[in-house]
Amino acid sequence: MALLAIGLVGALVTAYLVNLRLDVLLYARTVNGIRGYFTEGSGLKRTAVVKHVVLPSSTAAPAYWEPLYFLPVVISCGVLNSIYVAGGCYLLSSCWWTSSVLAILSMALQVVSYRLLASYREHFYLKMN
Repeated sequence: MALLAIGLVGALVTAYLVNLRLDVLLYARTVNGIRGYFTEGSGLKRTAVVKHVVLPSSTAAPAYWEPLYFLPVVISCGVLNSIYVAGGCYLLSSCWWTSSVLAILSMALQVVSYRLLASYREHFYLKMN
């Protein structure tokens, strides 16, 4: 039971890490929006702005779903958490098949939860009706 509890707590910590990352990206998008506001209102020609401003000025960047940058972090945490789930299930049931299936489901659930949280932030979070 302790191994299952550790796997569950690990999955919750992974979800917390994902939310922290998404908050960091929200902050970056906000800074980009402020930069865009001042560059658009500067009265300079677009070529002059592009010459001096190298950072993004769009609130759509950076993307919340980062398959090459942050997904490996989620997968690494998910593998460790799934090992605990598999170990706990195996010790309780002595069935390697059941523990393997639950470990794979645990891993998939953590990756899918990252994708759903990123999609929620992209399409619904802080959106006015």
